Amino acid sequence: MVKATFIAIAGIMLWTGRPAPASGPANGSPAAAPAARTSVPWLSLQEAQDRSKGEPRVIIMDIYTDWCYWCKVMEKNTYEDPRVAAYMGQKFYSVRFNAENRGRVTWKGQSFAYNPDYKVNELVMSLTRGNLSFPTTVVITPDNRAPQFISGYLKPADLEPVLKYFGEEAYKTRSYHDFLKSFSPSW
Repeated sequence: MVKATFIAIAGIMLWTGRPAPASGPANGSPAAAPAARTSVPWLSLQEAQDRSKGEPRVIIMDIYTDWCYWCKVMEKNTYEDPRVAAYMGQKFYSVRFNAENRGRVTWKGQSFAYNPDYKVNELVMSLTRGNLSFPTTVVITPDNRAPQFISGYLKPADLEPVLKYFGEEAYKTRSYHDFLKSFSPSW
């Protein structure tokens, strides 16, 4: 019964285009060594704040949890994509933040703590206006506009227009909708 269920789930994942479970030494089957991957140069929240004081940039925050399957898929398939990693390293301050962080964090002079009722750090509740879904990508501009957030898994092609909209500073002069009318994907 368990084997049949696993085969059915794996078939659905293949049919829908979602990644199949990983194979390789971690689960006991042999596999060749993976190719070297590039990753986004992640900063801590404090490092991003400090760097923003000297050289203001848009901050891209990946909000994740340790238990979230799609967070792990996004980390591997999107943030380790060389095009995404290079562009984010060049244009943004990038922060990975565990939504379940139990420590006290300070953001823009305000202190945030873990909220046991919601089982997340209150910073996450503030940045997402209470929309708790993981992974969530948050965009914070240096001009103090309200943070923009996108819930859910984003493939590199899905993330590209968002990154280019903010990385090329189109957000300063036109709406995202207008930007998309002339956007040509290159990833």
